[in-house]
Amino acid sequence: MVMRIPTLTSLGLRSLRHINDGSVYISQNANLCYHHTMNWTQLFRGRRVPVNNLSNNKPLAECVAEGHVCDPLCSHSGCWGPGPDQCLTCRNYSRHGTCVESCHFLSGTTREFARTDGECVACHPECKPQKGKISCTGAGADDCVACTNLQDDPYCMSSCPSGVNDGHRGLIFKYPNKEGRCEPCHPNCTQGCLGPELNDCLETARSGQITGIALAVPACLIFCLGLFFLGVLYHRGLAIRRKRAMRRYLESGENFEPLGPGEKGTKVHARILRPSELRKIKLLGYGVFGTVHKGFWTPEGETVKIPVAIKTIQDSSGRQTFTEITDHMLSMGSLDHPYIVRLLGICPGPSLQLVTQLSSCGSLLEHIRQHKSSLDPQRLLNWCVQIAKGMFYLEEHCMVHRNLAARNILLKNDYQVQISDYGVADLLHPDDKKYVYTDTKTPIKWMALESILFRRYTHQSDVWSYGKKLARRMKCSL
Repeated sequence: MVMRIPTLTSLGLRSLRHINDGSVYISQNANLCYHHTMNWTQLFRGRRVPVNNLSNNKPLAECVAEGHVCDPLCSHSGCWGPGPDQCLTCRNYSRHGTCVESCHFLSGTTREFARTDGECVACHPECKPQKGKISCTGAGADDCVACTNLQDDPYCMSSCPSGVNDGHRGLIFKYPNKEGRCEPCHPNCTQGCLGPELNDCLETARSGQITGIALAVPACLIFCLGLFFLGVLYHRGLAIRRKRAMRRYLESGENFEPLGPGEKGTKVHARILRPSELRKIKLLGYGVFGTVHKGFWTPEGETVKIPVAIKTIQDSSGRQTFTEITDHMLSMGSLDHPYIVRLLGICPGPSLQLVTQLSSCGSLLEHIRQHKSSLDPQRLLNWCVQIAKGMFYLEEHCMVHRNLAARNILLKNDYQVQISDYGVADLLHPDDKKYVYTDTKTPIKWMALESILFRRYTHQSDVWSYGKKLARRMKCSL
């Protein structure tokens, strides 16, 4: 019963296909159309003749005039409303309840076939789309005209059966041949196969793979260990070559001719180097006399690189040049003592480069600042004794330091110190014993009175600087 609904334009009962019993009463719906197209008697399946009342709705002529008619794809059975999805039955085919002109027999990404009731149904996914002809005759994998992947008897499959129990012969194993058809493996194959012969069974192939893996893993380990030991041996050999080269150049020296009859020649341990033999890597520090870089010295004719410290000395006043080797340079190069930094080479030029042994432990001043709370007084005393021995050696060779301070004492290791920067001031001003420091960098704390008042530097002024340093270092240990 549908009556007195002025806003109703169509029934929309698309799911209603049959009426088993009863009657239909549709009346007094002023805007209702499409109900004239229905064959209501055909919908009833009972034996009793239905009594239908379809009156006082919108006239059929007005509905037709306004275009409220069934879609052309609907059959003569009528429709429930506008559109191809409201048809009671379709004139041609239907897809998911909507009438269509034709199924995707010959085109489309998903090919279709038509059931007996005209419903379009997609082919099986393993069916291969055909050009110019149908791709399947049913929905099953055995209804395909051609297969996309493989074919096992009448069925299209993505892979051949492997270990499938057919209920009679037990487990079935098959392999794909060149034509894409699944063929049975040898009866003795229990894990699958790659071909029809017994040696094509996967057990044989897998055993070969396992054997290959078992051999490859130790081989790779041995190869990696070999590379590791070769790397260790290479670096060890390189370190040994550096040590031997350093020892060779430390033990050797260049003998210069005597200056006069009866005078002994001076054995100079330092070598005269070329700028091409030196390469600076990293700036370690700078001071009054110049800069210090970490670098490498590659002796001429050698391939080994020796780590060294390169001190570059420049005269900002322009009064002194370093293009020639002086007696003072030779004197510095002839010094050799356990508690002074050994001069390895001299590189003359517009700026003088002094090459010394590289001290990786840094200066005594930095070490004391970093380990102030854990310094051993006995070790401090040992360092002071070593500095005294080194300064005594410099006095024996008439070398005035002028700038003895903890920043110019280098740690060779935790138990040995060495004096550096000796004789550098005399390189800048060989004839002037009154070297003038800049106002901002004058070490007043360490200078003797005669050095402050008269700018006079002697071995006695070095003793004063040593005493000041000794008092300050021992104070740190208290």
